[in-house]
Amino acid sequence: MPFCPQCGAEYRAGITTCPECQVALIPQPPASPPTIEEPLAVAFVADDEVQAMTARDLLAQAGLPYVEQASSVAVLDHVDSTFKHFYSRFLVPESQAPEAARIIQGYLAAPDLEPEGEQVTE
Repeated sequence: MPFCPQCGAEYRAGITTCPECQVALIPQPPASPPTIEEPLAVAFVADDEVQAMTARDLLAQAGLPYVEQASSVAVLDHVDSTFKHFYSRFLVPESQAPEAARIIQGYLAAPDLEPEGEQVTE
């Protein structure tokens, strides 16, 4: 059975690409993620799924280990406004938290750039 090297999902024989990750499948399960030995610190809090996907991609590209903690109070947000809604929280080793936060915040703060020669008309 083939496996996705990114998400670890297993597929039946004959499938060659992970429909979620859009990558070629491999014949063996991917190696298990490394264990994080030092205390964790919050590097980023995502307000929505797009920010969470962006944070996942940026941390993976930077080679930074992370743990994603999904919000359990999001479903209660509309009932009790005292809860602060967040989609997910990204924890990284304390020593790498400033770097992780800088990478994610820097990317999110960058202005959207239009391709050269094209102008947006309103």
